[in-house]
Amino acid sequence: MKSDNDPAHRIFCSLREDGEHSSRAVNFHKKGDIVYQFNGTLSGKRTRESIEIEKGLHIFDPVAQFINHSFRPNTSVMGDTLIAKKEISPGDEITFDYTKNESEIVSPFICSESGLLVDSKLCGK
Repeated sequence: MKSDNDPAHRIFCSLREDGEHSSRAVNFHKKGDIVYQFNGTLSGKRTRESIEIEKGLHIFDPVAQFINHSFRPNTSVMGDTLIAKKEISPGDEITFDYTKNESEIVSPFICSESGLLVDSKLCGK
């Protein structure tokens, strides 16, 4: 996995008001911009913290592991890159829809926004 040293493609970890970790934008991004390029350990094994960047290939990125799920995300995963789906301001929480890029949810959970169970039955729909 190549490293992206472009300072425009940075995110940082923080704690939300509810005590959960999150990843947030450092810079302003318009729709279509690269928000972040994953950088970490590649594996064929799926984990709770990994992100599926292609079928059967997962990455553990120590910063991106805190990107939360949303059914109304502001980014989407395109291979090893997060792309802005809409305008993102500095400090905005970065989210993506896990059901759109994961082929299986290894650790199902209740979505804090919708109250819906996010599990493998929703993947690929």
